[in-house]
Amino acid sequence: MEKIIIRKKVISKGHVSSNFIRLTADYDFKSIDEFIEKYSLKKIMNDLFEEDISLESLNHTILYEKYNQILLDGKENEYFEVMYKLDEEFGVSLTANIYMYHLVPSIKIKNQEFVPWSYVDSKIYAGDTWWEEDEDILKDIKNISILEFIKKYKAY
Repeated sequence: MEKIIIRKKVISKGHVSSNFIRLTADYDFKSIDEFIEKYSLKKIMNDLFEEDISLESLNHTILYEKYNQILLDGKENEYFEVMYKLDEEFGVSLTANIYMYHLVPSIKIKNQEFVPWSYVDSKIYAGDTWWEEDEDILKDIKNISILEFIKKYKAY
């Protein structure tokens, strides 16, 4: 199963898509660079993702530094964590706990993604991993009833 990196910050449902529509309604952007040129990285990151970016280059921010850190070591940090992507809408992180997430649709202009990580708009505690292997938990997510899952992984 595919692993992706998510921003730990949970954004309000609909916030990203509604603000993206607002920012792009009157203009057909040809690229991410053109989008940034029109609005500035700081405004876009704040309006879309509620991120306070003080620099005009994402590559030089602490946020991007922490993203690169998790890319290299695969270890959760204060900004990001790794999760399994269950489908286009949902993912699950398996550490000591099981958390289910709803993914925010990625922001793209002409198939270019604005940020290399994913954002989420909800997070639900779904149990404890105990001694179970990731593969077994992922199989159970797909194959057993919600009631069986809650009982098995103590999601109460």
